[in-house]
Amino acid sequence: MRRQALLLALVVALCGPLAAKGPILKVKVRTANVRSAADAAAPVIARVGMDTLLESLGRDGAWYRIRATNDAGRVVAGFIHNSVVDVVDRGGEERGALPAAARNREAAREPRWRAVGGPKLLAGFTLAGVSIPQPLFLGTIKSTRAGFAAGAGFETGGRLALELDFMVASGGAVFKMAADPSSKKRVTFVSGAVSLPLLVKARLLRGTAPFLLAGGEAGYLLSHKTVSSDVAGNEATEDNIAEVNRLLFGLVFGGGVELRAGAMDLLLEARYRIGLNNMIKEPEPGESMKYTALMFMAALRF
Repeated sequence: MRRQALLLALVVALCGPLAAKGPILKVKVRTANVRSAADAAAPVIARVGMDTLLESLGRDGAWYRIRATNDAGRVVAGFIHNSVVDVVDRGGEERGALPAAARNREAAREPRWRAVGGPKLLAGFTLAGVSIPQPLFLGTIKSTRAGFAAGAGFETGGRLALELDFMVASGGAVFKMAADPSSKKRVTFVSGAVSLPLLVKARLLRGTAPFLLAGGEAGYLLSHKTVSSDVAGNEATEDNIAEVNRLLFGLVFGGGVELRAGAMDLLLEARYRIGLNNMIKEPEPGESMKYTALMFMAALRF
């Protein structure tokens, strides 16, 4: 009798873990969020792609507790909503699904956009110009000057996010002094500046998420030179940083898309900067010059 009791205890000990094995889940959406708690407002700690198989470690209402690998390659425990997975092997668990109305309420609370934030690096090119109200000299053509932009930033997660960047960019403008395309007579403003854009970012959809940007920018002019070219193309450079206001203020508008790139996110965006302050330090009545720029940027978010 004692031997039979020992055998029965051994069978229970061996079979208990097998019976307690949770269901196997299969992700049925393009990208599913794994959250730190069984709550749609909890932080996202990992993301899993379509057709990924996960073993449930338990259940909390409409949420399954699972393990997943995060962007840093570490295995983390979190929760995934039942609306984004299918059960392909119940592993002995009894069906305990919520009523349809409750499932719909939980699914409606799950965000429909990528809500990922973090640090990022930015780089791109600019088409810089100036806005001036006074008429140009007869035959003068105003055009943009190509430059670069680079920097780093940080943005918060959520549908409405805040973004703060530190940027270094070149700017200026070109004034061709004759309508003849073969003429090399022109005046070029060449400048460089640092700026701090503070932007509000609105994410619109889930997956490859488009977004809109808007906000303000403050900066400081590092250099400002005037390069004059004669008809033959001979150049003369004058440093006139003392004649312009070095503080910059502007408005920034733009948009772009977010794309998944391995363990990082690739962001492609366009921004348009409108200068607010007059760059001329001691202007004549009605005289004004404000810098503008169209920027095309690529960024990697970690």
